[in-house]
Amino acid sequence: MVIDRFEGEWAVCESQSGTLYAVPRELLPESAREGDVVVAWGDGRLTVDAAATRARRERIQALHDRLFGR
Repeated sequence: MVIDRFEGEWAVCESQSGTLYAVPRELLPESAREGDVVVAWGDGRLTVDAAATRARRERIQALHDRLFGR
């Protein structure tokens, strides 16, 4: 899932299917920010997948560049 936005003490996260979830911000790492890919582990931990986040941002940047001809 991806962090869509923060609303107060909540992180609004979107799953791959488009479902939105409100997650208590305190469950996320302090370094988590909007656009980060988050992995939910079976033991309840949430971590940021740095490689997936980087790949996602690069994919979005490439689409942006193609769209605006940069």
